Amino acid sequence: EENVAMERVRKPAVLFMALCVRRPEIIVTLMRVSSKEGADVLSKAVRNNMYKLAGTAAKKHGAAAIALRVSDMIQEKEIPLLLAFLDNLAQSSDNALPSQELIDACHEIQRKRLDAKGKK
Repeated sequence: EENVAMERVRKPAVLFMALCVRRPEIIVTLMRVSSKEGADVLSKAVRNNMYKLAGTAAKKHGAAAIALRVSDMIQEKEIPLLLAFLDNLAQSSDNALPSQELIDACHEIQRKRLDAKGKK
């Protein structure tokens, strides 16, 4: 049953991800809808295809820039999807290691998240 639902959800999710590359500000919508209660199949489809979004967004906008932009838009509930996005950004580089610019951006994201809460 989940496989049938996954197949129905996968194509629209991938198409929406393609739109997100052109308009990165709607990535937050994708993450927000995928993080809602009861959207487990959608969340799984988004996670399974996150590498496509991360790779193409990094090529078009730059990995560090898109990481910072997305992290500034999300709320606490979307953090698991942000982490999946960042993980895929790190893996999308042609080198074995992510760029220093992306590493610095991830440190900045962590610092902002810690400052916003006042703790870890």
